[in-house]
Amino acid sequence: MVDDLADLTPRRFLRHPILKSFLRQELPHLVNPTLADWHVSLANREHVKSYIKQAQEVHYPFGTGWKGVINLKSYQDARLPKEHHYIRRTLALPLNSEPTDSDEDEEISPQARKDDRLRIIVCMTPEASRRLLASGRYLQSDIGFRRIIGFKEFEVAGMERDANTSIIYCRIYLNRMTAQAHQRVFEEIEAIVFEDTGKRLQWHHLHATDLEDGLDCMILSWTADQHRGQAKGLGLHLQKLASAMPPKPDLYESERLLQDLSPYEHLHRNFRVCTVHYFRLVKLCATTEQVRWLMRSLVCMEHPDWDGTIQMISDHGGKAAQGTALPSLELLMY
Repeated sequence: MVDDLADLTPRRFLRHPILKSFLRQELPHLVNPTLADWHVSLANREHVKSYIKQAQEVHYPFGTGWKGVINLKSYQDARLPKEHHYIRRTLALPLNSEPTDSDEDEEISPQARKDDRLRIIVCMTPEASRRLLASGRYLQSDIGFRRIIGFKEFEVAGMERDANTSIIYCRIYLNRMTAQAHQRVFEEIEAIVFEDTGKRLQWHHLHATDLEDGLDCMILSWTADQHRGQAKGLGLHLQKLASAMPPKPDLYESERLLQDLSPYEHLHRNFRVCTVHYFRLVKLCATTEQVRWLMRSLVCMEHPDWDGTIQMISDHGGKAAQGTALPSLELLMY
């Protein structure tokens, strides 16, 4: 039960299978024993909560928040071999003063907004770094899991072709969703892979010599949801990588140099919007079926009247389409 102690609540404790097994063993004469049968005072959940808190203070003297993570990483670095290291970065950085788009930092909790620092926790094993370098061709990322108060969970996954299964390479926890925050996340992933393998990730549109080169050893595409902060952060990261390279013609527009591409032009070459996320958003949008049909029609290689369809969605979709769906459609426009 120690593994569940960090976020254990009285309700979870009372439903925990280990507790139920213990009570059945200690009170075999009862059919479905409860904690109150063990001692009547334990029927009070506040009483149970006080015992849980005592146990948490013993096992987590620095708490289960930011200081607790710092302490856990220190313990890991001091006691475990490097091959077993999982918490790789705990960063607390000054917030960037550059302006951001209004929807880049959406859905951030009040606790995170009060924090004047960008906090990033990167969790990734050395083995995951090697697998990412060896088999990471078609990658996908997602952010938005709310399992930790004040933080969003960002994960990078990909299809392992040899095993025909999807695996997660790393998880990152951050308290901001801006483009600058995501750019730093991608930089840290690259740095950790280099630290573990001595090699850097290879992006096909940046490092390939022609369109057929590197199809089995470079990152070919990156799929993500419609969050603009995540997409723009990847574009900024790719632009920074290109700026550090010697002048090189672009594979798709040979008259231009990679160094001249904007963040969104880099995204044109390897970024894919996840249609599963998009169609789910359309399905949940509180508008008419005709407007939903117009939204779904935008997912295509070439649309005959993109601007006109966007205008029709804006005019007839109501607040639901204007406030929820259209911001996501803007990313498709780039």
